[in-house]
Amino acid sequence: MASKRSKRIHTPPLNLFDSDHTPSSDDSDYSVDNESILLNLATTKRKMLLRKSAKRDWSIEHQYRAHFMGNGEAAAVWRVEMEPSGPTCYPNMRLVATVGGNAACFVDSNTCKPVIKYQEKDEELWCAAWTTIPFPTSVCNILAVGGHFVHLLSPKHKICFHHMNPHPEYKVVTLDWHPIYSTVLVTGSADKTITMHDIGAPRGINFKVEPIELTVIKVKESVNFLQLSPSGKLLGACCGTTHIGGLSLWKLDLEYMQESIDNHRAMNQPPCAALIIKDIDLTACEGFTFISAKEMVLNVSGRFILCKLQVGRSNKRFNITISTMADLTGPVDLDWCFPTYHYESRRYTVAEKNGGIWIFQLPEGYLVAGDEIEPTWFLRSGIEGINEVIHISEDKIIAACDNNLVCQWILT
Repeated sequence: MASKRSKRIHTPPLNLFDSDHTPSSDDSDYSVDNESILLNLATTKRKMLLRKSAKRDWSIEHQYRAHFMGNGEAAAVWRVEMEPSGPTCYPNMRLVATVGGNAACFVDSNTCKPVIKYQEKDEELWCAAWTTIPFPTSVCNILAVGGHFVHLLSPKHKICFHHMNPHPEYKVVTLDWHPIYSTVLVTGSADKTITMHDIGAPRGINFKVEPIELTVIKVKESVNFLQLSPSGKLLGACCGTTHIGGLSLWKLDLEYMQESIDNHRAMNQPPCAALIIKDIDLTACEGFTFISAKEMVLNVSGRFILCKLQVGRSNKRFNITISTMADLTGPVDLDWCFPTYHYESRRYTVAEKNGGIWIFQLPEGYLVAGDEIEPTWFLRSGIEGINEVIHISEDKIIAACDNNLVCQWILT
């Protein structure tokens, strides 16, 4: 029988030098060796933790089908989004929104059972995002869903309280709410523009809003995906196809935005400055995910790279340095899938074309250029055509799939 001591994981020492010893110039080799030892110990610790986590496995818990096209045919489910914590729409329940076909479905994250369903005839919905805004009597979570129009839904009140058309004659393919200014919605489309609207706070018994267009950002190619950083200071977008457009980044002026939002009026000039990307070629970037204010994961031709961000300024122009920290090893046969990040657990999830789901537990610190992060779990789902997988808690994931299928797994 193994002793309890053998199961302990020892933390690497913070200081490998004796307290009475001060390294001199003759100790250069010695200090480098000990730095390497420290990194090796940290890497060993991380691998031991991964092996311990990998002893647990994922098993399917629930699945349902509730998305159809206007003609009644089964539709692909494109996105799945977790309701923000805090003032949830229903007591003792956090909703998960799934979007596809002409419907947005809200399900109980515990049971995966549908709670309420919103349908829009002759519509095809592609994207969705939650925010929390003040209503006349309380603060509520709302969902924006994008198709030919953007529909603003309040599951708590069981209504769609507004429709808006930020990209006339084009579908809204991607959208995101600003993390600081929760009434500001950013949208992208194939019309080669990114729009920014302030919807304001709903008023009256009908929850009337009067959105104003704050600004329009013109790009060279169609916008496939956009996202705001957790700090709200950076806006990123992937434009065009592979090797055309790639990743673009902008620095947002939050003080200028605040002034326009307070006065609920359009901006005289864009609240952002395009960032010059230094030291790395991102024309082949097919996707990205912000994981903190200064970190992101890039998908460059199927290679997933964990990077650090550093915004600087030279000659009155802003630039950004993207430094490679580590490669995420594993996914090789990717389809059109939205990689996701769970902030509470620092887990990054991506699905393969053949149904394999890769989950990475991203470490904090102890990373050097050229390091590799191995997957903590690899789930053979047996389901082809997974469009997005998210963590709804540390021990549950849910996936939006083709053929009108939503699946939920639990970590046992």
